[in-house]
Amino acid sequence: MVPLGLPAAEFTDEFRFNEHLVGVARLRPQVTVAGANARIDALAGRVGAIGRHRDFAKSAKWGMFAVPFTDYVAGDSKRPMLVLVGAVGFVLLIACANIAALMLARATSRSREIAVRAAMGAGDGG
Repeated sequence: MVPLGLPAAEFTDEFRFNEHLVGVARLRPQVTVAGANARIDALAGRVGAIGRHRDFAKSAKWGMFAVPFTDYVAGDSKRPMLVLVGAVGFVLLIACANIAALMLARATSRSREIAVRAAMGAGDGG
């Protein structure tokens, strides 16, 4: 983990509860999101309890929490995106079926020509 490199002027008590920072971390395989949130709650309690803004931290319900990355990125749009992907896949399947039908119709219409060419000893010409 690398510490956040902020200017010295931003390490004052006034900037303690800025909410514009998002941290991304990877959990160890044996750590669950609930376990990470328990550890983060303990750390957030220690951070909120020091300094002259500790009353603000309690009244504003300031805190930190862990969320799975896919839930953070997708959020409420996860289900509509899956529906959209399904619809696009279905349209692609229809397009492939249409192309296959066109190729089959073309081959069927040339069956007599191919039979004549084979009888004469030539290739299929295609």
